[in-house]
Amino acid sequence: MQMQRDPLRFLSRHHREFPDIYGWRAFRQNMVVLGCPDLVQRLLTGHPTEFEKGLALQRSRVLLGDGLLTAEGENHLRSRRMLQPAFRKARIQSYGELMVEETMGRVTRWKVGLYDIHKEMMDLALSIVCKTLVGKNIEVDGQSVSDSLEPVLNNFRLTLLPFFSLLRRLPIPQVQKLNRDVDNLIHLADDLVRRCEGVTEGSILELLEGEERQKKVDQVLTLLLAGHETTANTLTFSLHLLAKHPDIQDLWQHELDEVLAGRPPTVEDYGRLPLTSRILEETLRLYPPAWVVGRRNLLPLDWDGYQIEAGTIILAPQWILHRDPRFFQDPDRFHPDRWCDLRPEKGAYFPFGGGARVCIGEGFARMEALLILTILGQKFRFALDSPEEPELSAGITLRPRGGLKLLLTERRTAPVVV
Repeated sequence: MQMQRDPLRFLSRHHREFPDIYGWRAFRQNMVVLGCPDLVQRLLTGHPTEFEKGLALQRSRVLLGDGLLTAEGENHLRSRRMLQPAFRKARIQSYGELMVEETMGRVTRWKVGLYDIHKEMMDLALSIVCKTLVGKNIEVDGQSVSDSLEPVLNNFRLTLLPFFSLLRRLPIPQVQKLNRDVDNLIHLADDLVRRCEGVTEGSILELLEGEERQKKVDQVLTLLLAGHETTANTLTFSLHLLAKHPDIQDLWQHELDEVLAGRPPTVEDYGRLPLTSRILEETLRLYPPAWVVGRRNLLPLDWDGYQIEAGTIILAPQWILHRDPRFFQDPDRFHPDRWCDLRPEKGAYFPFGGGARVCIGEGFARMEALLILTILGQKFRFALDSPEEPELSAGITLRPRGGLKLLLTERRTAPVVV
């Protein structure tokens, strides 16, 4: 129950006493947490016949069905092969123009003032993923998608409660509301698939032509969630950290002005903004959207003398390893320049997972985050609304609880609208 209430505090406290590996047993379930990079790397690169998804993603089938995130074995391999072309370098570059267009269209409407930057980034990232998912020919009501997604994300931790499958059938108001919210989201995805049939040229859904209707719906749900939530969180925390460190914000905006000279960024600028890239890398270290990887081992394990019974839930928390002083000097400090020469050992830094299940959308997410952050930094200065650290919610992703407000002031060197 401690792990349920505050997983970040629970994991941090126990990691100090047991830095490499520890475990416990609850509700007849063995749990093991890894803090040693070598063991983490073995988990990430383990063969699919040895491991299956952990508890959180198994429970998320309630929301995502049998999409790419939740599928196992041959189903996962088939889904990944089918969607892989959408995330190849050339295709991602073709999305860059859309990312810039959507971001420019949004920020030109912003005025000086206080904004819930998390909500703004969620709306923007969702708009981008909807257009890459269905193509430019289909109009998608982004607000309806957001209104359907948000309550499910806010209450996802309910699915991790013991005996959740039983709770779903009981007249508990909060659980019944989650059931309704999930049904609404599934209905929205189904309607989206129906409207896109035969008119998806140039979109991700085009790759799913010929698939059963339900499989398309499951993939749409997965891409809607994974395609916007993680990037929006990364951007939110990046802007918070820059607002908190105005000296770094000054250096960053000097880079933008010097390299771009007032023009909007393009995909060709991806490698020409090194400080911007380091800021995003440092944000992924301090606030990894995927804050823990979970697997269930199907066979008994003997790892460096540690005996792990079959059926154990094994956790590898990015939140812990990314802040471990054994691998990162002064780990709680926001210091983008550490990435000038830092090459963490495998298993110490893994914001996008690893092995056969490494995030298929890593390239998409990195490109999108850099382009959006660049445009925002060209147009605005960011300042904290409150000196207090944001309260965190560790659910299906790591996000600020209740949003995150920043004060925006306009810069004189705003990008030229083209």
